[in-house]
Amino acid sequence: MSRVDLIVRNGSIVDTDGGPHRADLGITEGRIVERAPRLARISAARTIDADGKLVLPGIVDPHVHLSKAFGCAHGQRLLAAAGVTTAVDFAGPVHDVFETVATQGAGLLIGSLEAVAPGRAEQNLAATVEGSLAGGALGVKVLGGHFPLHPESISTLADIVAARKDFLLAVHAGSTRTPGDFEGMQEAITLLGDAPAYLAHLNSYVRGEVHDDAEEASRAIESLRLHPSLTTECYLSTLNGCPAEVVDGALASAATARHLRRLGYADDSGGLEAAIGDGQGGVVSPSGELTYREHGIEVWRAAATRTMVCLPVNHLGATLALLNARRDGAPLVAHLCSDGGGIPRNVTLPMGLTLVDWQVMTMQELLQRAIVAPARMLGLDRGRLQPGDAADLVVLGSHRLPEVTIAGGAIVFRHGEVIGHGGRVLVTSDEGHASATERGLTALRTRMYLPSFDS
Repeated sequence: MSRVDLIVRNGSIVDTDGGPHRADLGITEGRIVERAPRLARISAARTIDADGKLVLPGIVDPHVHLSKAFGCAHGQRLLAAAGVTTAVDFAGPVHDVFETVATQGAGLLIGSLEAVAPGRAEQNLAATVEGSLAGGALGVKVLGGHFPLHPESISTLADIVAARKDFLLAVHAGSTRTPGDFEGMQEAITLLGDAPAYLAHLNSYVRGEVHDDAEEASRAIESLRLHPSLTTECYLSTLNGCPAEVVDGALASAATARHLRRLGYADDSGGLEAAIGDGQGGVVSPSGELTYREHGIEVWRAAATRTMVCLPVNHLGATLALLNARRDGAPLVAHLCSDGGGIPRNVTLPMGLTLVDWQVMTMQELLQRAIVAPARMLGLDRGRLQPGDAADLVVLGSHRLPEVTIAGGAIVFRHGEVIGHGGRVLVTSDEGHASATERGLTALRTRMYLPSFDS
């Protein structure tokens, strides 16, 4: 009798090869080594009974926040509980993200971008990019709507990525000239030109702040069709996540101020406190929960305002229009993300399956957008659950919520409890690999990829 590390028995497996197919999976050393309708004469150290339950590849979330600056220390645990096995922090700082993997990790595979802060980092952007990659980053992020750069800086970064094509340039629209709304999105598309870049959370720019949200969605689709070099994403939560920090009585984030005005509140600390007190703003607690009203205000003050707040400003109708759009026969929105992690809105699986029920997309399109395409961007092959494939998968229980998450062949979440620890990190350079290993982390060297890198 042969032996494996783990067997998942009797699951209804759906992967990029189709399904559901009732089968057992045998897992050893992080890989699927057996798949058959019934694995007989094979024993295992551990067995998961998935009888009558859907088994999917683990989610690859291309946009989360895990650092203390933009999320919470429990972000990776929240991801594991949401069926995520691989994720990319979209702001850093990278050293902080690596530290959370070591001390607060849940056994996941994590990469990180480094934010380009306004000011000194703009003075020599080539050096900023090089230093970020050497520190372990997969690329850099423009935090436009929150902490905007000069338009010329965005154009310079576009030129750098167009010349190198070996890192991810992600852009949250908005600059010192234009806010991070629909007009900011149009400006960002113009500034990026034909550069192979990544436009973050497309649906966040179509909230009806400049035109009717349906018109904004239509015009956004038209603009992106004319710029095939740009890859984009949508998240599925109706909640936005913004810094709640107050500096000298003023809100640190321009986006937070803008959203408060849209909700009818003053764009200052008093307005934010009022929104929290009214139950409109949910403050992220240290444990990763949203807190409202008096308790929310207490959490916000206890953090000296240095936490995040979620506001209900995203329009589902506009998001659905964007998700239905096509460019050259393929989905215009290539990726689904949560923009969550430490911001508790990790709803890609339940909302994605709901959209399948609504026939907004097929199950195979969901797998492509939530797993295959973002994995390819990271230089990874994910989406199949066949012998030889990575043992990253999720077993869905009641209400199609994750019951078991397996990452790298290890159970990291089971029956409401996160049991994974530590994790591995993705890097793109020898220097980044050294930076990670110095922290005691297992680092995987990869190469970032967007389809427009080929042109």
